[in-house]
Amino acid sequence: MYSKLEKADQLINLTLNTSSRIRIQEILNRLTCVNEVTLEERIYINKFATKNQNVSSWLRKASRIQIQDQISNQID
Repeated sequence: MYSKLEKADQLINLTLNTSSRIRIQEILNRLTCVNEVTLEERIYINKFATKNQNVSSWLRKASRIQIQDQISNQID
């Protein structure tokens, strides 16, 4: 049996529709490639990341890739 908190988390996770997912992934791809991402787009992603574990994971991964690329470029 699910607790009320678990039910609420499941409902929140279901709110990510296809168009939102595609938009988020497009923004994260630009972030990973160190292309321009607006503040509005960052806020948009963070709203989903605080409520959706998948988006949160995608954001962390994109940030790690971006940082690794910046470090490797400094070494070159």
